[in-house]
Amino acid sequence: MSTTTNEFYATSSFETQATFDATQQLEAYLANEFDPGFRNFLNDLPELNGVSYTDGGGMEVTFVTSSIVDMSCTPQTANNYCYNVRSNFGINYASESFSSEYVSLIMASGSNEYIANSFNSSSIVAAQQYTGAIPRSLSANITLTLVGVPNQPMKESEWSACANTMGQFLRTDYSRAGAISDQLVISIRDVAFVAQMTVQGEKERRMLQLRRRNLEATSVNDADATLYYSSIIRGEYLPPPEINDFDDVVVETFVENENEFVEILQPQGDFFAGISSVSANETSAMMVDSGEKNEDGDDNNGVLIGIIVGVVVIVIMIGLFAYAKRKLWIKKKMKQQSSAKQQESHLESLKGTRTMQASKTSNNGANF
Repeated sequence: MSTTTNEFYATSSFETQATFDATQQLEAYLANEFDPGFRNFLNDLPELNGVSYTDGGGMEVTFVTSSIVDMSCTPQTANNYCYNVRSNFGINYASESFSSEYVSLIMASGSNEYIANSFNSSSIVAAQQYTGAIPRSLSANITLTLVGVPNQPMKESEWSACANTMGQFLRTDYSRAGAISDQLVISIRDVAFVAQMTVQGEKERRMLQLRRRNLEATSVNDADATLYYSSIIRGEYLPPPEINDFDDVVVETFVENENEFVEILQPQGDFFAGISSVSANETSAMMVDSGEKNEDGDDNNGVLIGIIVGVVVIVIMIGLFAYAKRKLWIKKKMKQQSSAKQQESHLESLKGTRTMQASKTSNNGANF
């Protein structure tokens, strides 16, 4: 695996109080607090950890250096100063796993979050704002049809493994330039499980009935079934070009790479070991002619419609939960950085106090 070292940058603006040494104080804040926190934040982004399932390759931000460009921006508060700042990043990443466009997308997303939420302990900085390209959010409601699973619902560990595998599969494909269109890449934030439904086909039911007549089986789980797995996939991208229907993009990815997905899903547990095929559809499309009958001869559309209605309600709840979870993660990271900085300042203060006490003791001794 070869590693590529490259530099990227983010732009922002800082508003400060109008003091004679504002420039010097801002430079000190950028070097001592802003840049170290920026680097740590970027390296802790979930998108940079375990992104590639093929070789474990990832990214590492090796340095962040911010410098004042000029004072051409307009302050929000009258009589304040406004500085344009450029932050340069040094990044090592696996070139086989990621394109430079994908790295730029991750850096833009992380920069926007950090600058908007970073802890500001500098008394001179009144406001700070990210001024670079802001990624646009994407969401797709997708139902996978898994053929050849046990005739039982997934356990939590199993539907979680399926969601994680879907995320890894899509991240790996979308992190390569040209996978969707020239120069366009997508960052997959997360895949959230919504609902599931298991259906046993006519062929399997006939085989099971025959086995029971021959006293060869006693459990309904002896026959394979089909499982519908509904999920919400969230991501980001930087236009142009525009993505008008993310659902279609995801469905096409599974259609073109079905065998690859089956190969990485089967080893995820006994539940998936016997899967023979996987197909993907927009969840809303699953209401149209499922073509399957249950044991009473009724269509399964009623159950599928139930899944769709559930998705409509749950998608809002999951979206709000994911947003709150992300904000909580950012707040926690900022609080940790703030606590570390305060502890460092406290230690420096104690060190200074001890030095003064030692000096005083020395002088008292000299008087004797």
